[in-house]
Amino acid sequence: MAFRGQAEYSIDSKGRVAIPAKMRAAMSEAAGGRFVALYSWDPGLHLYPVDVWAEKEADLKRLNQYRAENREAIRRLFMNTEDVELDSQGRITLTKTLLEKANLTVSSSARILGAGERIEIWNPAVLDDSINRPSEQSELLIDRTFGGL
Repeated sequence: MAFRGQAEYSIDSKGRVAIPAKMRAAMSEAAGGRFVALYSWDPGLHLYPVDVWAEKEADLKRLNQYRAENREAIRRLFMNTEDVELDSQGRITLTKTLLEKANLTVSSSARILGAGERIEIWNPAVLDDSINRPSEQSELLIDRTFGGL
């Protein structure tokens, strides 16, 4: 399973946004149309199918809970998560908190990105600012990330 591509949809007045059909089709049956929505290190939302999130939680359980920094990281991660589920029209409902943290609002646009094991939801302007950095910076990022493969 890998989520790929991108699409732009409107967030309706109830905070609902559509997930592209090709991304819904890429989900495993085990996920059952359910995601864990997470606001963490990027200024967008990450949607992990529940079966993929279960693997992440298993990794977190292996952290030493006696270390204060581990407890703090886990606390910050989980306090910024919400369970969301696809409705019959292929939409999820984003809570007010998730919308605010991702700089999204009702009746605005959202860019939906496939990002491998997860789906990301971004404010299009914020994403464009992030992606449209000078080409030299982009080249350095690609080199540092993939240069050692």
